[in-house]
Amino acid sequence: RSGFLALLGIVMLGLPFVLSGLSYRHAARYEAYLRAAAFGRRAEMARLAQLLGRAVADPAMRFDLAMREAEFIAREQGIETALAQVEPFREAMDQRAPGLFPARAALLHLAAGDAPGFVRGMRDAWEASGHDASRALDAALAQARCGDVDRARQLLADVDVDTLPAMASSFHAWVQALLLEHAGEDGCEAFSRALAGFSEHARMSAVWPALATCTCDYALALARHGDLTQGR
Repeated sequence: RSGFLALLGIVMLGLPFVLSGLSYRHAARYEAYLRAAAFGRRAEMARLAQLLGRAVADPAMRFDLAMREAEFIAREQGIETALAQVEPFREAMDQRAPGLFPARAALLHLAAGDAPGFVRGMRDAWEASGHDASRALDAALAQARCGDVDRARQLLADVDVDTLPAMASSFHAWVQALLLEHAGEDGCEAFSRALAGFSEHARMSAVWPALATCTCDYALALARHGDLTQGR
C-alpha cells in the first residue's frame, strides 16, 4: 500500500547483489593491476591504482598499491626515495601484521640492487614476526640467493613445512635447490618441484614474480649441468 516502502524493499533486496558486483569489480581491477605491475605497464598501473584508491579504504590494500609502485621508484630513483613513499604505512602495518612492513621493504632493496639490504630486511622481518615459519622461509630464500648459505641452512632446518600454507612447499623446494647448487650438487630436481608448484597457481598474477625468478634460477642450473636446450 505504500509506494515508499515498496521502493525501499526493492532497494534492500537488490543491495546484496549490488555490493557483490562492486566487490567483483574491485577484485578484477586489482588482478588487472597485478598483471600491469608484472609487465611494468606504469600508465595502466597508475590508472587502476587511482580507481582502487578511491573505492577501497582498507589500509592494507593502499599499502600494497604503494609498495608495488615503490619497487619501480627504487629502480629508477633509488632506495631512499622509495622508502620515503611507503614510510607512512609502517605503523599501521606493524600493528596489523608484525614483520610485514620490513618484508615488503626488503623487496625495495632488491629492486634497487641492494642485495645486503634485501637479506637484512628479510632477517628483520623474521625477527619482528616472532620467528614466524613463513618469514623464516623468506629469510632462508634471501640468504640462499644473496647472502650466507650456512645461515640459509640454519633457517631452513627450523622450518616445519607441515605448518605452512600449501604454496610454501614451492619456496621450500626452491631454497633446497639453491643450497644443493651452492654445495656443488645437482639441484635441478628440487627446482623442478618448486617450478611445478608455482605453475599450479600461474593463473594468479601475484605468483608471477616468484614464478619468473625461480624459472631463471632453474634455467641457470640446467645450463651449469649441461642441459642447455632445456635451460633455454
